[in-house]
Amino acid sequence: MLNVKFRLWNHTHRRPAVAVGVQNVCAGSATQPYLVAGFGLDNPLRFHMGAIAIDGAKRGLFGIDYTWKNITLQGDWISGKENALGLGISWSLRSGINLTYSWLIPNASEQPNWHSFNIQYILRSR
Repeated sequence: MLNVKFRLWNHTHRRPAVAVGVQNVCAGSATQPYLVAGFGLDNPLRFHMGAIAIDGAKRGLFGIDYTWKNITLQGDWISGKENALGLGISWSLRSGINLTYSWLIPNASEQPNWHSFNIQYILRSR
């Protein structure tokens, strides 16, 4: 599955960073466009919020992450009973590769918890 995100601008003291993207870009799956704004209140601590379209429904998303050296602890929540709270840890390698593990706790209590592991390659413009 391919996810693509493009940062429109970085955060400043006056405005948040803003990015647009799509996730689940693959055959047989509905792509999910999103818009997110990130606020860096302290250098290693960041908050983000935005909206995502999932199966035609618009959902709110909220998150927080804390970075220490090349490790990031993160938490994300997407509204709607079909979605979940995700708690994770990400390890950034020098080569632009991130390894991320997430524990996902569904918003609907009748659904089981699940786990996710992904590998990301991050392209950065200079």
